[in-house]
Amino acid sequence: MTSLERYALASVANPMFYDDPSRTEDELYTVSTVPPPEGWRRAEEGLWVSFAPGTKIPRQGWKIHVTARLDEAEKTIEDVLAYCLRHGVALKFLRSEFAVRLTNGKYAPRASSGKVLTLYPADDTVTERILDDLATLLADREGPYVLSDLRWGDSPVFVRYGGFVGTFTLDNDGVPVPSIEAPDGTPEPDLRLPVFAPPPWATVPEFLAKRMAALDEQASGELPYEITEALHFSNGGGVYKGTRRGDGLAVVVKEARPHAGLDALGRDAVTRLTHEHELLTELADTGFVPRVHEYFTLWEHHFLAMELVEGPTLYQELTRRNPLLRAGGDDDDRAAFVRWALPVLDELAGILATLHARGFAFGDVHPQNVLIRPDGRLCLIDFEAASTVESGSRAAMAAPGFRPPAGLAPVAADEYAFACVALFGFLPLTAMAELDPGCFEDLLHHARREFPLPNGLVARIASALRFPESVPLVTPAETTMDGRSWESVCRSIGSAITASATLDRDDRLYPGDAMQLPGAGLGLAHGAAGVLYALHLTGQPVPDEQVGWLAEHALTGHHQGPGLLNGRLGVAWALYRLGARDTALDLLSRKPDRPLTVCHLAGGLAGLVLGKLDFAEWTGDSEQTESALRDGLRLRDALDSPFAPQIPGLLRGFSGISLAFTRLYEATGDASWLDAAAAALQEDLARCEPDAQGALHVNDGSRLLPYLADGSAGVALAVEALLEHRTDAMLALARDGLLAGCRVPPWNVHAGLFTGRAGLITVAGTADDLPTLLRHAVPAPGGTGVAGDQLLRLSMDLATGAAGVLSAVHTVRHGGSVFPGLPGRRREKPAAAGAAPVR
Repeated sequence: MTSLERYALASVANPMFYDDPSRTEDELYTVSTVPPPEGWRRAEEGLWVSFAPGTKIPRQGWKIHVTARLDEAEKTIEDVLAYCLRHGVALKFLRSEFAVRLTNGKYAPRASSGKVLTLYPADDTVTERILDDLATLLADREGPYVLSDLRWGDSPVFVRYGGFVGTFTLDNDGVPVPSIEAPDGTPEPDLRLPVFAPPPWATVPEFLAKRMAALDEQASGELPYEITEALHFSNGGGVYKGTRRGDGLAVVVKEARPHAGLDALGRDAVTRLTHEHELLTELADTGFVPRVHEYFTLWEHHFLAMELVEGPTLYQELTRRNPLLRAGGDDDDRAAFVRWALPVLDELAGILATLHARGFAFGDVHPQNVLIRPDGRLCLIDFEAASTVESGSRAAMAAPGFRPPAGLAPVAADEYAFACVALFGFLPLTAMAELDPGCFEDLLHHARREFPLPNGLVARIASALRFPESVPLVTPAETTMDGRSWESVCRSIGSAITASATLDRDDRLYPGDAMQLPGAGLGLAHGAAGVLYALHLTGQPVPDEQVGWLAEHALTGHHQGPGLLNGRLGVAWALYRLGARDTALDLLSRKPDRPLTVCHLAGGLAGLVLGKLDFAEWTGDSEQTESALRDGLRLRDALDSPFAPQIPGLLRGFSGISLAFTRLYEATGDASWLDAAAAALQEDLARCEPDAQGALHVNDGSRLLPYLADGSAGVALAVEALLEHRTDAMLALARDGLLAGCRVPPWNVHAGLFTGRAGLITVAGTADDLPTLLRHAVPAPGGTGVAGDQLLRLSMDLATGAAGVLSAVHTVRHGGSVFPGLPGRRREKPAAAGAAPVR
């Protein structure tokens, strides 16, 4: 699942917090409430309802999927359920129309999307019979193609090899993923790839082998374009760069899958692509849309071949040029940016006016949908959401941060979105409006303070966004703390955290990031352990019943592996600090089901070393030191294996490993660990490069990153830890460059500790930088909340939300470490009177 898919799905159920989409209150299909027949078991899990006979089903095998159009889904479920009950076949099905829309939406995971039922045959003979029976039963039905499966004839029935029961193994990030068992008993990930690809060791029954061979022999036609690059994928299809066979014309080819990628109106990708083709043809004479080359179908998919517009998106140019988003910008740079931006915005406004005059509203105005041609002219792309002005209907899709409120007519909605684009160009935090629509006025205050904006543009933005035109130039409240002390601010954040607790839930105590949803409700990074630790660290009230929730669920609940930041060891670490020492030691004594092979700090061996060494120091238990040493030796050996980190950084790269080796030196006095720490650091330093100002950043292959989790801030901490014990002029020079790379301008998009401003301030900032964190503050029940990653919902967790901000504020003001294993930050000055003690 991509990040976009994850956050889109996690934003459905709750307007304030990321949550499991199955918690949405939806109208169930009648069949979803049917009681099980005698001898059958019925269960509910997420969006699915399952029925199973009393007989035991296999752990894995050839499973059958059935798809359906939205308007036929309930009838198809009823018919297939009746068939399965007659023949004793275990199955599960989606519970409601909402569930079908969601799991087959545009941003649903595309590999396995489209399924409305899954059947679990007892053996291969039964599988063949069911495939034939269902193909006959559903011969007049249609449904989307399940990309991970093999289709049975022309029916909406599919088959693939996979797990039948919920077994898991750890992936390369140390996170549990669904698993199947190889013939030798080794668990391996049950991959949902966007192609039919059975495990190489799986026995393919003859009836499936014949079907596979028949498909290979079928000539489905050749795409008239040679695809050279995939630009984008969604459940509705892909967008590709290519060349036309014969004359080499450069093109963009947009693909649409029938019945897939549903929008809020229930329209599929083909309907939207046909609509887009019609509008582009109608507007071909304007010069601000791509030229259409042809519309065609191949196999079941529809394609639109268009002009390849060479040039960046408006989003890319705004963020590249904005001096607030890079170090070293001055007043001249800001004035120059305004001189460049104003004509661009004027041209975009003119394009929209022309579009409106032609009777159309664009419906999805945002800077990713605007390209800048090599000659500087703008080009609008992605007309899927466009509508006629006369219709009065609004688009079913819009980008967060540029989404007009309900009730606006199409033209007014475009004006609103244009104002969001203009404001985003100067301050890229408009996505905060998803949580706090009132933020627009504050952002415009800041924009006027930072840039010499003309009054006309300010008035247009203010009018379109529905607040008074005369926006005064004021000193923002967050700069002065509005007369509050940091103690009162932290109390307000802590109060919101404790007010958000859900003691009646078993999956999580506090709402956190979308990454919490796969079962990370307990851990340090995204779960209750990290939040409670942050409250304790910063001297906030820690309710006994909330600590009790963690202690109880730590012993009986689901852990994402044995690791430090996302697993059982981190929960034990936090519980020990919170005073629940017996429970912590019980957890610590539990051995993993199998030896851990992942190397990194977040969920692997490096994290085990750091956590166990802390326990050794607290308890005086030499066995913990010995255990950490054994893990360290395994870690050192594993660095030459396929399990070695593939990405740089502190949490999942070599810097966290280096930090573990440095801690082993501190525990043992063996200087060879410092040699290992230095060697590991060089792996990450080799991935760092300087920016225009000479500051060092991690290059992840596409971007220069400053962050604590995966950027220069995290590498800097590992370098500083090593320099405590070894003098090295080159490392010292690298540290200075890395720390400079952390001192990014104060308009970082996210506030969080791992990939946001809180982590950067913790490593290289000063107390004077702390008020900028409040730009992400949002009123919440009980106090002050913090917008999480993507700014779409509040987060209370340590990695991305309020707990991380609390920890950063405390660490900068009083010293210490924001989470286990990191070197403690030195205090810059005495704490204010009444400040919480360092613990």
